[in-house]
Amino acid sequence: MPTSSVHSPMIVIDAGIVAFTLWPDSLSALVGKAWKKWRAAGAELYAPQLWRYEVTSFFRKSLAFGDIEPDEAQAGLTVALALEVTLIAADDALCLSALRWAERLGQNAAYDGFYLALASRLQADFWTTDRRLVNAARQAGVAWTHWIGELEATET
Repeated sequence: MPTSSVHSPMIVIDAGIVAFTLWPDSLSALVGKAWKKWRAAGAELYAPQLWRYEVTSFFRKSLAFGDIEPDEAQAGLTVALALEVTLIAADDALCLSALRWAERLGQNAAYDGFYLALASRLQADFWTTDRRLVNAARQAGVAWTHWIGELEATET
């Protein structure tokens, strides 16, 4: 069973964590603190292979909306892809688990399900910038999902 601590040896992160690492926003400071805590604890960071596609799409959307310039998109993506995040390819079992997670959370698409399926497989905590996802997971009884904003409440 996954634990519910920032100091877990294994943590699954979604693409939003990287987006807010490289893009200034109200959550950026919290994401920065999380990275620092995870590194200090020696945590290993994981994501499903689809993380690469989502991170790439983030930079494409930012470019399309005029938020960044082409050179910034390329530089940001290069930095994101160089982060020490172990990517796990989707095998049949992970796909089936993602499908079940999407159904359990009442989602039409299985993207978030892949993150939850991987965290469940690794018995790792899952951290995201998507508060709605965490709320849905917790309503389904999943205590090892965390919204990055929770770090603010633990700061003294």
